[in-house]
Amino acid sequence: MLRVVFFTWVILLTINSMAQTWPRIFGVSEMAWGYDIIETYDKGYIVLSQVDPGWGGTTKMQAWLIKTDINGNTLWEKRVYHPSYHNAFNDVTITSDGGCIMIGSTTRLDLSAFDIMFMKLNACGEKEWCTILTTPDISDYGLKVQPVVDGYIGLLSYYTDDIEKRVWTIKLDNYGNIVWRKVYFQDDPGYRNEQACDLMVTPDGGLLVTADGYYDPQGGWNGRLRSILIKTDSFGNEEWITRWGENVNYRSFFPAYPQIDQQGHYYCGSTHYQMLPVEGYVPAFIHTKPDGQDAGYVDLLTGTESAIVTTLHFLYPDTLIMACGWNFPLHDYSQGVAKSDTAGNHIQVKTLIDSVSNTFQGSTLTFDNKMVLVGGFSKLNATSDVYLFKINSNLELDSAYTAPPTYDSLCPHPIVSDTMDLEGCGIYTSLPDPIHQPDVFKLKAFPVPARDRFTIQLPEQLLAESSMGGLTINTVYHQWDKTTLQIIDIAGRIVFDKAVYYNEKEVVINCSAWPAGFYAARLLYKNMKVGEVKVMVVM
Repeated sequence: MLRVVFFTWVILLTINSMAQTWPRIFGVSEMAWGYDIIETYDKGYIVLSQVDPGWGGTTKMQAWLIKTDINGNTLWEKRVYHPSYHNAFNDVTITSDGGCIMIGSTTRLDLSAFDIMFMKLNACGEKEWCTILTTPDISDYGLKVQPVVDGYIGLLSYYTDDIEKRVWTIKLDNYGNIVWRKVYFQDDPGYRNEQACDLMVTPDGGLLVTADGYYDPQGGWNGRLRSILIKTDSFGNEEWITRWGENVNYRSFFPAYPQIDQQGHYYCGSTHYQMLPVEGYVPAFIHTKPDGQDAGYVDLLTGTESAIVTTLHFLYPDTLIMACGWNFPLHDYSQGVAKSDTAGNHIQVKTLIDSVSNTFQGSTLTFDNKMVLVGGFSKLNATSDVYLFKINSNLELDSAYTAPPTYDSLCPHPIVSDTMDLEGCGIYTSLPDPIHQPDVFKLKAFPVPARDRFTIQLPEQLLAESSMGGLTINTVYHQWDKTTLQIIDIAGRIVFDKAVYYNEKEVVINCSAWPAGFYAARLLYKNMKVGEVKVMVVM
């Protein structure tokens, strides 16, 4: 049963940063925002930031990557910049080779709208490859990226469509080539205004996609705002879909930073909309069972007018630590952290910075169980700067390390700060849309009718459709190892069965010994039907 935990909370005073190692503040003459942070193999940090002159500025938006030591001191910087177009990254993730993978958006190919871009850097901070997915005149965004064994999974928003196709995942291989792409929330009029939120790779190799949106089973405009969780297997097939809190009218949005405990239960930061004691938004987290069933929620504060939880980690197996922002009626906005056991029986909240705009965007847990947070804040209408906080398990600002480790040992030469652009990127444009261009994904047969033999022509890309819990999902495969082509007679017997490999585009079938009549050809991939066509055989 869901429950609200009431408690007495104490906000501790903000510590004077002038006498502390933390926070670290990175500023430029223009607006700067902090979006994500990761701990690297050498115990330093990569801070993903953005320099933003605004659309009316004299320069273009640029991505700003800062490598720091364990105490937050700058070691080197990389900019992704070009004077003719905007670049911005939203997420960065460490890779197994000591480098990193980033996802974001650029206006390189369309100056009036953003396109999605990926960029892979090696352990020296050098560009290995970049990939741009462009849809002319439509702004779309790369939100999250996660490494998997044989490539990378990205979470996209608004890709190919600025109205209906709002939540996507896409898989790239290790060189930035598209393997498959998947769009959610298709062909169900109950969903409205869905938004992609976050992504995690689960221990079984599957995915957990989080989103939010309104759902009305009647297809109208009376839907309530829900957090939505989608679990897939390692092949991207849906295992369960949850509109969180639907049975108890728990209204929430932005399920952020999904994490999994030792029993396979999922936890996400969330924002809870409630009417009492005052109407407003409350920082919270939600708990979901391994099968997708609601398990409970915890409100971290009560009585807030607006709030958000942006990151969540397991500090210990039974303890969560979260980055939050909130304000009470007639009070300024505050940014801080909350610590709670998984049942919400003990909650501690601490303010790190107040009277600011914006919020914490990213955080990471360190090798010694500290939390490092990044955000871009402006105070008293001043220029926004990137703030980096590091706190210990007691929510106190961390002290300096006096014997820092050696940095960047995987790079054979000293790393220097420099600027790179998007020259040499792989570009995907005008990718076929399974809704508006269905013929691209169909099997074709000729000649029809056939006498002695006929040819099955395979599509350039495979389309798999699935539906679960009222949610229709289309997956387009760009690469595959092999498929299975079967021919079935009118009695349902398989008269032809053949493995067809990726580089085979046509299959010639001898039907001279078959009885006259109608036959159905079907193409299977991972036990899913990805194409079919009827064939008539005559004497």
